[in-house]
Amino acid sequence: MGTQTSASLIYGIALPDDIEDDQVDAAINANSYLSDLGHAWAGTWSGGTRYLTAYYRDADLGHPSAISADELHPVQTDHWDARLRVAWGGLGRRSEDMPAPGWILAANCA
Repeated sequence: MGTQTSASLIYGIALPDDIEDDQVDAAINANSYLSDLGHAWAGTWSGGTRYLTAYYRDADLGHPSAISADELHPVQTDHWDARLRVAWGGLGRRSEDMPAPGWILAANCA
């Protein structure tokens, strides 16, 4: 049995532990404005974090992934932040409780 390691570059927010994938899918699917959002999980077999994502790129160990500067243009984050806020509300959460969106570099080891 081997170990797989990867890194994920995410723009989004960490979700509380009590939110499940199906809840995130339902919130995203209920509003066409949120169709570009997704969710990801990062961590180890013993634990990790679920994220609500506006941007996601993954690279496995030994297989780097190039990202163009246009994909990371700061103007996009305003639109992403607004969508993340709408999705957060769709999850039944209060807007003042939403963590600040940002860039997250998350490691995986499975």
